[in-house]
Amino acid sequence: MLALVRRLRCASNAVVQGRGMHIIDDHEVTKSEQVTRFVCGAILGVAVAVAIIYRLDLSSVIWKVLIAILSILGCGILALIHGGRFWQAILGRK
Repeated sequence: MLALVRRLRCASNAVVQGRGMHIIDDHEVTKSEQVTRFVCGAILGVAVAVAIIYRLDLSSVIWKVLIAILSILGCGILALIHGGRFWQAILGRK
């Protein structure tokens, strides 16, 4: 988890310096808000991974781990980049 926070800090530096990931938002996003966004998205990613693995009834551990990693990172990164817009899209609100 600590390595993930360090990577997020590097990503936030890239945003500030104008290269790398671009966070879409109307205000300045602090580092603590970036971490909060990613963690909340990752929690949603865990729920998505559990639902997918349960529905597909996978027996291979490799596929389970791959689906878990992709959904956790995908939801976390999307929540980090899009912030409130990501959650509005998930919840179906405008």
